[in-house]
Amino acid sequence: MLSKKVVVMGGLMSYSLYMTHALIISDYLSLFWGREPQSLPLRLGVLLLIVVALLTTAAVFYFYIEEPANKKLRHLLKNRFPATFFEKRPAPSPAPLDNLISGKVSKD
Repeated sequence: MLSKKVVVMGGLMSYSLYMTHALIISDYLSLFWGREPQSLPLRLGVLLLIVVALLTTAAVFYFYIEEPANKKLRHLLKNRFPATFFEKRPAPSPAPLDNLISGKVSKD
């Protein structure tokens, strides 16, 4: 379930959503301060509009600002460090349990 495209995209865009939600909420407050809609359908419509604006703004920031900046940073770092710096290394194998119990630890 966590590998579904929608969930993965939500995770990727979550930082952009965190960074931009205050903009949308402050815009809402400046427009409707003291004049909140009274009817429930209108309130739900405004809430839906806010959620759509939040998700749209987060997507725009992610695709046009965050992801290009990440690509540029990865490119700069790749040129600065040797290629072996970014290679995945296998985790060291744990010491056998018998050696740990007897106090003998091999120095690999």
